[in-house]
Amino acid sequence: MANRILIKNAYVITMDPELGDLADTDILLDGTEIGEIAQGIDAEADEVIDAAGMVVTPGLVDTHRHMWQGVLRNSEPDADLGDYLENILGGFASAYRPQDVYAGNLLGALTAINSGVTSILDWSHISRTPDHSNEAIRALRDAGIRAVYAHGADPTEPDSAGPDTKVPHTPDIRRVREEHFSSDDQLTTMAMALRGPEFASYEMTRVDMALARELDLPMTVHVGVAEFGPVRRSVEWMSEEGLLGPDLTFIHCTRCSDEALRMIADCGAAVSIASSIEMQMGHGIPPFDRLAAAGIRPSLSVDVETSAPGDMFAQMRASHYISRMLANERRAAGEDVALPSTREALSWATVDGARTLGLGERTGSLAPGKQADLVIYDLDRLNLLPVNDALGAIVLGGESTNVSSVIVAGQVLKRDGELLGVDLDRVADLVYDARDELYRQAGRTPAGPRRHPVGA
Repeated sequence: MANRILIKNAYVITMDPELGDLADTDILLDGTEIGEIAQGIDAEADEVIDAAGMVVTPGLVDTHRHMWQGVLRNSEPDADLGDYLENILGGFASAYRPQDVYAGNLLGALTAINSGVTSILDWSHISRTPDHSNEAIRALRDAGIRAVYAHGADPTEPDSAGPDTKVPHTPDIRRVREEHFSSDDQLTTMAMALRGPEFASYEMTRVDMALARELDLPMTVHVGVAEFGPVRRSVEWMSEEGLLGPDLTFIHCTRCSDEALRMIADCGAAVSIASSIEMQMGHGIPPFDRLAAAGIRPSLSVDVETSAPGDMFAQMRASHYISRMLANERRAAGEDVALPSTREALSWATVDGARTLGLGERTGSLAPGKQADLVIYDLDRLNLLPVNDALGAIVLGGESTNVSSVIVAGQVLKRDGELLGVDLDRVADLVYDARDELYRQAGRTPAGPRRHPVGA
């Protein structure tokens, strides 16, 4: 019999337009799915969670994170894009062993879960060998998060990047698809992390896209990035070649033309914005106003923890404020535009994120029949009390410490503020061993205190 969990007396922000926000409401989780949402549910359950005074939302969704870099988090706090390409992809990446990828992915996934993320896309351009790919996938599955593993090309392969490259996508992608993802109906699914015209040649982009479609894989690709965007005109070129389609997610789009954004909207593709990194590294201004004008609802992402915080609260806040700033500037210029709301920011991080990952029918909102992916928040803490607007409090002031419980596909991964079944000292051992070896290979020294036991 499937495990049944009954959550009682919660304030529920469903993000479902028909259900809305519900006070003093119960949620019955029946196995991997939501069975019922109503007041006063009287049903047998294996576990009852008293959520009186707490808030429940759909799990947060991160649509683009290079998770293998988890062990290098905060290593490049002041980096621009050139620094990142030189120091991370051109430096540390060549020293990565399979066990380092496992450590980075496990750390990133557990950190995401701890901060309320239930679904994530791992943009894994560290496929140096089959074992590197295998270990990335193993870490995602060990963590228990709902994940899209996006297989990327090896950044250390000679001549694999740049406008003249003749090197196609790493061919091991075929084995990965057959061996690990013969079914798309599982907690971890697959995509291609496409280099695209800004980081490969037009010729290889065409070849790589044909391979992805042969393997029936959605694609996720960086476009409109810094000076590369206006020069390469990725979206316009794809349109001219007849390559656009709803199986694409375009990341950043900061320097895409308005015409390109309209093309993205017309073909039904998705957009992922990483506001912190885009502003930090010089990609360009996150184009929330121009996306809205084109009729595109973006999703949000962390991108790289080397230079940005690894939680989605930071991304919601950054995105909310910059979207409001852009709208206010247009208003000041006499345009009649709406100001984005905190509810819209939460939608970007839930409903729109799930749609971007192709999971909109499964998750992203709370309704009977959807997957049981949700977060229970304790807002009665010093950083948020008194709670006068629950949704606004989560978006504008939420932290990982407010995340009391996290449930993915009906499995409780965090309860009462603690990750379940996770040996944090073991994780720390893996992470520090990987970090120390990577820094040794790079001839660098971490700029911080030496390790001490977790929780000490």
